[in-house]
Amino acid sequence: MKMNESLMLKSCLALGLGVMTTLVAPTASAVTTLRITHFLPAVSNAQQQVLEPWCEDLATQSDQQLKCQLYPSMQLGGTPGQLADMVRNGVVDIAWTALGYSAGRFPRSEVMELPFMLPAGGEDASRIVWDFSQGPAAQDFKGYKVLAVHSDGGSVFHTRSGPIKTLDDMQGLRLRAPTRLASKLVDALGASAVSMPPAQIADTLSKGVIDGAAAAWEVVPPTKLDEVTAFHTETAEHQPRRP
Repeated sequence: MKMNESLMLKSCLALGLGVMTTLVAPTASAVTTLRITHFLPAVSNAQQQVLEPWCEDLATQSDQQLKCQLYPSMQLGGTPGQLADMVRNGVVDIAWTALGYSAGRFPRSEVMELPFMLPAGGEDASRIVWDFSQGPAAQDFKGYKVLAVHSDGGSVFHTRSGPIKTLDDMQGLRLRAPTRLASKLVDALGASAVSMPPAQIADTLSKGVIDGAAAAWEVVPPTKLDEVTAFHTETAEHQPRRP
């Protein structure tokens, strides 16, 4: 019997999803290795604090019959926006990705990327996006089994030459935006949105091609964004987050 493909997704709004189809129960002597991919480096919190512990727990609970092979940083090729297709096409068994990177693929879920939809901090927001994925947005994931959905707490503006304190400070800036709706927000605020995956942000900033980036804090250390930016603008604690 052939094992079906599986998927994990994480979105920049802040959805981390996991999708996995039903697995065939292994025989007493069989060892099944699940191929898991994502777009961040191996040193990221997503791998070290989420995926690796989950794989260890999976191995323990299956008596070492289920194991993982991790492929960080898009090592199997393609772009972050193609991770959902890589699962559907059987290239990998599980993918952790950002829903918003696959523009138009998960249309109901994109509503969670509208400005100021989610509360500050990841815990309450994660409960909201999980419930939404299992209810109103369930049709988005037809053909996948959702393992997990989480929020990263929202994006922060990271800039290299000066802080963003007012709308006037946004005018004329070239800012990386993670998703389609985030790009619309950046443009509406007077800046110019530039789309690119996390791995390209630091290099593009260091060359002066862009002035800053909208990115969640979890993306900053593994992509070395902190080494090329000096100013970080957050939404006030009592206010909802940007996408």
